[in-house]
Amino acid sequence: MVSLPLLPVTLLALLAGTMLPLKGDTAKSATPLAPTPQHLNAIVAHGPWPVTPGPDPSNPVSGQAAAIEFGYRMFREPRMSANGYVTCV
Repeated sequence: MVSLPLLPVTLLALLAGTMLPLKGDTAKSATPLAPTPQHLNAIVAHGPWPVTPGPDPSNPVSGQAAAIEFGYRMFREPRMSANGYVTCV
């Protein structure tokens, strides 16, 4: 199961909630709600953003130049695609 980072999910929920009309309002008269300071503090608490990249302790070749070059080449290798013509970029 893929776990989504909490910040994007929180932001999405916050934005979705600010764009929905309140009960009894019509879509024509609804205006977006501004996030409260409490909401903003909750979002900021998940930071700092962007996250500073660092070595991956679960990857024994993390940060090694040869591994980085290998990944770079594999990502751009069309023979790795299903049809042999498309790259990941």
